[in-house]
Amino acid sequence: MNTYAVYLWPRGSLASELGSDTLFGAVCWAIRVLGLADVGELLRGFNARPRFAFSAAFPVYRLKKDDGVTAVRFYPRPLLSDLSPWQVDALAREHAEQRRLSLKAAKVQVVERAKRLKDVVYLSEALFTEVVRGQADTESLWRRFVESGSRPQDIERVGDALISYDERRRLQRDGTLEPFIADQAVQHNQVDRVAGATAEGLLFFEEETFFRAGGGLWCVLRADAEAVEQLIRPAFRYLADTGLGANRTVGKGHFAIEIEALALPEADAPNAFITLSRYLPQDGEWPPAGEPLRYKLLNLWPKREQKFAEIVPGQRTPPVRKRRVRMFVPGSIFPLAERRPLYGRLAEVVSAHDNGHTVWQSGLAVPVLAHIVNGGAP
Repeated sequence: MNTYAVYLWPRGSLASELGSDTLFGAVCWAIRVLGLADVGELLRGFNARPRFAFSAAFPVYRLKKDDGVTAVRFYPRPLLSDLSPWQVDALAREHAEQRRLSLKAAKVQVVERAKRLKDVVYLSEALFTEVVRGQADTESLWRRFVESGSRPQDIERVGDALISYDERRRLQRDGTLEPFIADQAVQHNQVDRVAGATAEGLLFFEEETFFRAGGGLWCVLRADAEAVEQLIRPAFRYLADTGLGANRTVGKGHFAIEIEALALPEADAPNAFITLSRYLPQDGEWPPAGEPLRYKLLNLWPKREQKFAEIVPGQRTPPVRKRRVRMFVPGSIFPLAERRPLYGRLAEVVSAHDNGHTVWQSGLAVPVLAHIVNGGAP
């Protein structure tokens, strides 16, 4: 399978998160609307032979300069082991000596910096590559984490992401790089259809994502070349007009979409894989007792596509939601048992008996093969 980067350059704000399953579902609906393939037949054989899969959407910042275009992609922060108690003690003693602090005050500062580091959601491509190749772990990231870098080894924070000093200088030579993506609560009014106006208690807020000039999203696409040309590109041309995510009919989630070849970072001697997607494993894909193993679970209760709502026998209105499903979040780390271009499977979330046709939720995962260094006891 080939690997591609899909860039989503915004034409407005975004009203919902674009997970890997959201992108997969949007492309499948586009294929169905355009009549490019029988989607039911296509998906029926996906667990045995997947044709394509997506990562979640991550931030990207592109800056146009006189000497060309520079861009920095971001990846999910791998869920590395936290600092162990002995690492905290050692760092506190070192910090106390350097800053002439009491051991208690130094330990507080060590823990506070570790918390700020753990709050980070994304790593820049250079930092992610270091983690993947076993050149960085939680302690080394802690040591290099500064508010404003001045040395090549420094790493800085921009919004909820970490970026290397060299990458920041490619985008902005001096000063702190301002966040280029921000979430903000936006007030909306609900109209009372009887009164014909907004009544008391009908105000509500929805979180939207706004982009600075140059800011956007990108995702990884892993697919057969034939599927890209015959299915994916036409589907994205359609989605560029109709939008992605929630509130598309009022102008949210509209993007200019570009696709180009991509080489993902990879370790020479991997012992794990990092998922870039929401992941629902098949049996035997990794040893449950193996190491390294670090993950978070996400409980999903996805909504059905409103444009194609169908009334279930015995009900007067179409059902709103599909079946619940639990998946691993992007950045989760699993022991490597077998190299595969894709892991995971589709989950049946609406039975053909309920809807006339089966509806699937993608738990296919785009992996990055990595050599993970775990901190431990001395």
